[in-house]
Amino acid sequence: MNLTLPSYCGVVTYLDLCASSKIVLLVPGLTLNVFVLMSLLSCVLGKRRSQVRIRSNVAVFILGSTVCNLANLVLWPLTIHWKTHGRWLLGARLCELMVSAKHVTHSASFHYVFFISLSIYLTVVGGCGRLVNSKLFLVQQLLFPFLPVLVKELCQWVLVGHRVKHLDPVNHTCFAYINDQAMRVLMLVKIVALLPLNLYIYVHILATIFRSARQMHRSQETNKRLAKMFSIIALITLLAHLPGGVFALVEEPSVCQETVREFLLDLPLISGPIVLLCMNKELQTQCVILLKRRSAESSRQSSSLSPTATEEHRKFLTTEVTTDSHV
Repeated sequence: MNLTLPSYCGVVTYLDLCASSKIVLLVPGLTLNVFVLMSLLSCVLGKRRSQVRIRSNVAVFILGSTVCNLANLVLWPLTIHWKTHGRWLLGARLCELMVSAKHVTHSASFHYVFFISLSIYLTVVGGCGRLVNSKLFLVQQLLFPFLPVLVKELCQWVLVGHRVKHLDPVNHTCFAYINDQAMRVLMLVKIVALLPLNLYIYVHILATIFRSARQMHRSQETNKRLAKMFSIIALITLLAHLPGGVFALVEEPSVCQETVREFLLDLPLISGPIVLLCMNKELQTQCVILLKRRSAESSRQSSSLSPTATEEHRKFLTTEVTTDSHV
């Protein structure tokens, strides 16, 4: 059973705050992820394939991260249904399914973005381009994001002795993180190990690029732009993932803390597409092409209307001139 402290706030307050936070994140998160997905599909399947090419492994990671974010967004109507009725009425199985899907999508989306950085690191620093492009390495990276789910289950058996039930049948609540010690451990691992490793990868890539340019006596202007880009990526990554991981240190369960944790863990739904756009030049180019294509289509529609009006106006003037001449 979930332990909650009504002295902080009640379930109704939690649902109101949760719905408000999701409304704030829903529109930009859905827009950014759909736009990245459209750009990726257009880049891979579109007619401009000869102009904009993207590596298959990077495309797979971008697709995996975006699909995980969209799957997480699809789960939000369940919370809206919960808020509408004031209690969870969808049963224990759907509660566990929603919580498990939320945990999987959160971890998998982060790892897929991380693997793009790792692929760049292995190619630039390690010189392992063939390894990165191999199918075996790609399959291992695709399966790795599901490893934390197995670790979570093992941690629950070790720490609790049985699988944590997220549904409280007495209060009819379906909290995703209250009393879930295994998720706290996984978030701490991400903060302590994966985020510093991600920052180290960025720094090492930049150091390698600058050292190579210095040895080859090339200009450092492009490398300075890369340094700015990686700095922005690192800052966005820290702001999106660090608060949620730090908040995992809070052990006292309450529905208000669940609200804050839920909001902080949903921030990567917005930051993830931004990082992908900053990280991949081909994706940026395809996004610009899509934006130009949309603007061209809108201008084409307006121009398709204007010739008709111009032709009608010309006929009207011709009729007037002819009538005046006959008079």
